[in-house]
Amino acid sequence: MILIYSASWKRIKIFSPASKENKTFNSIVVAVRNEEKNILQCLDHLAKQNYPSHLFEIIIANDFSQDNTQKMVESFIQSNKHITIKLVNLSEILKGNTGSKKRAIAEAVKQSKGELIVTTDADCIMNTNWLKSIADYYETHQPYMICGPVVFSENNLFDKIQSLEFMSLIGIGAAAIEARYPLMCNAANLAFKREIFFETGRADPKNEPSSGDDTFLMFAIRSKYNDKIAFLKSTDAIVTTQPQFFIKEFFNQRIRWISKVKNYSDHYVQLTGLLFFLFNIMLLFSGIASIFTKTFLDIFLTGLILKLLIDFIFMKQVAGFFKKQNLLLLFILAEVLHVFYLVIISVLVFSKKYEWKKRKIKA
Repeated sequence: MILIYSASWKRIKIFSPASKENKTFNSIVVAVRNEEKNILQCLDHLAKQNYPSHLFEIIIANDFSQDNTQKMVESFIQSNKHITIKLVNLSEILKGNTGSKKRAIAEAVKQSKGELIVTTDADCIMNTNWLKSIADYYETHQPYMICGPVVFSENNLFDKIQSLEFMSLIGIGAAAIEARYPLMCNAANLAFKREIFFETGRADPKNEPSSGDDTFLMFAIRSKYNDKIAFLKSTDAIVTTQPQFFIKEFFNQRIRWISKVKNYSDHYVQLTGLLFFLFNIMLLFSGIASIFTKTFLDIFLTGLILKLLIDFIFMKQVAGFFKKQNLLLLFILAEVLHVFYLVIISVLVFSKKYEWKKRKIKA
């Protein structure tokens, strides 16, 4: 499967923003909850986009923030009246603290006027051609959904290991889209047609977990328009976000990500997740059993060497695109750690609640 993804990744052509005049109106949606440390930097990058100010708006969907996020956004709006910025407070729409990121995005889209909805997160930054690269790609190819590249910033060893693993997820997601079997996407860098959001019923989703606004939308679009989902392979389109600072936060995030798989109705996605889990649990237990018998040692070494070799072929390509080849020095360490944590988190998904923005959510 990874070899197939390697070939698919290579097939995706690099896209560069065009010099033509744009016509698409974009609504940039940012769902926020307790983001006083990040929101101003994000807004500053959004306000400086190399795109006509009359062709985009920024909508901040405030999901019951308990800090100074709302005041900071209001202050930024007053200081930047040359661009259109709207603040949507869920506390004024919903009764009680019953919000979620999914609901925040839905309410923001309802109040948007863009032909194209572009989502990112409060802890993200991007270069000045980010929005133009998305609009250019949309106007050139007319997809219904555009998935963009996301990368982590790095300050220490823990950050670098997370960054390497996260790049692999972005690469797999992109390659799966190219192979016409979409697996995942990331709301930190995502665009979709406004009308398709309502057509697929995403404005009022029911019987779904609180997270997964991005992936559930992808699967809803895939069920009708599989060939209209695209990955934007462009360095101008890269969004940089923050890794988790602590182990507990890291596990909470991964539990949140993996927990969504059991709610997917797509059997291909479930089977892919099961294959990855079974392969890694095979490696873990054959490694432990190899202490007692050489038979399991042969199984462990064969599986591990094949995994390292095939994964490295794939990761070398993806790291090259992101210009982060230096992270490959940590490749073997990251691969070994990945075997342990994936098995642990896969088990915790069925028995643990995770915390997100001071909310306890059942996995």
